[in-house]
Amino acid sequence: MYKKRAIIGIIIIIIGLIISKTIDLYSKILDISNYLEWIHIALLLIIGIIVIQLISNTIKRRTIKAKSETKVLGDLFQVIAYTILAIMLLNALHVNVTGILVGAGFLGIVVGLAAQNTVGNLIAGFELIASKPFSVGEKVTISTWQYGLIGPTYQHDTIIPGFIGTVTKIGIMYTEMLGEDNTPIVIPNNIMNQAVVFNHKRVGTIRVKSHVEIDVKLVDYDIFKDKFINLINADKKIVNSELSVTDINQLSYGIDIEADANVEDVKEIKEKLSAYALKAILTIAKPIPPTPPAASPATPSATTSITKTTSVKKSKATKRKKQNK
Repeated sequence: MYKKRAIIGIIIIIIGLIISKTIDLYSKILDISNYLEWIHIALLLIIGIIVIQLISNTIKRRTIKAKSETKVLGDLFQVIAYTILAIMLLNALHVNVTGILVGAGFLGIVVGLAAQNTVGNLIAGFELIASKPFSVGEKVTISTWQYGLIGPTYQHDTIIPGFIGTVTKIGIMYTEMLGEDNTPIVIPNNIMNQAVVFNHKRVGTIRVKSHVEIDVKLVDYDIFKDKFINLINADKKIVNSELSVTDINQLSYGIDIEADANVEDVKEIKEKLSAYALKAILTIAKPIPPTPPAASPATPSATTSITKTTSVKKSKATKRKKQNK
């Protein structure tokens, strides 16, 4: 359908040019010199509209294939193109276009100063669409100083302070993402143009890391390493795994576990590394010796209490005898 319209539009343009040249040649013979100017203006208007529509539709089709902004680019081109066409028509009608252009230029400066952020977002939107640092459907991490995040210090891992999500739309003014928790994220293009973009989709494999802390008294490292390697070797999804001791103190030592994973399997591989590490620890952990119960204070025996009671009675009886005497 689009190809048919394009062919028809090109044929109309060619016919219009032929008519224009024919009129120029036979204007004196046909005695239409008084209407020649209006005929040229009408042809300019018709041909201009057809050309603008053809180019606008081409832009829309290209952007649809690229999964980018579809309607706005075509509409923006139409606004600019129809403005130029209007200036050409006014010039053909002998209207003073210079004064209009000077006034429009002054108005553009005022509007540009008043809306610097908006103009910056607009220009940045074109830059993003042209350079394509990411596309719709790709998972990215956006790290920017304007929207800083405070990352946790545990577990001794490299943390990128950024927003992680899947790009859903690259607009002229804003870029839209869907976060990992399905929260919509809308970021101005001016910020996106200055941000560091980590594109997770355009890499083959990612190095996944998991960190574990092990009690020195319960687990020996060599035994843990052998047991853990036996567990991960049975899993074909875990490849190129490595273990390294990162920190040691009096109570525990830390181990970094790394392996390669595809972008889609990062979360699964990381969970498996942690699960296998926990399984190895529980399998070889030394049992903790039971704590002996605290000794209870000794209670006086029944014999001792009876003896004390008898001595008290004897002392009382002696005192009574002395008093009676």
